[in-house]
Amino acid sequence: MQGRIAHLTEELGLTEAQQTQIEEIFQSFREEMGTPEPEAGGHGRGGFGGQKWEKRDALHEKIKTVLTDEQKAEFETLIKEHRR
Repeated sequence: MQGRIAHLTEELGLTEAQQTQIEEIFQSFREEMGTPEPEAGGHGRGGFGGQKWEKRDALHEKIKTVLTDEQKAEFETLIKEHRR
């Protein structure tokens, strides 16, 4: 989680307050997702099935709530690059 926050801080120029808020968002996401069993529809890496993508999109939306308009645009670019 710290690595992701560090990456976002570097790419988006997050303030300390934003870092704290995003850390809380990530923590909440991890608690909500838990650790699924592979036979629960997983494919080895986390195995959340279709729910994973919906939750990930919700996570991204929550992160955007703490970003400036400029940071949101850059975040969208990062997401698109990651999905390639």
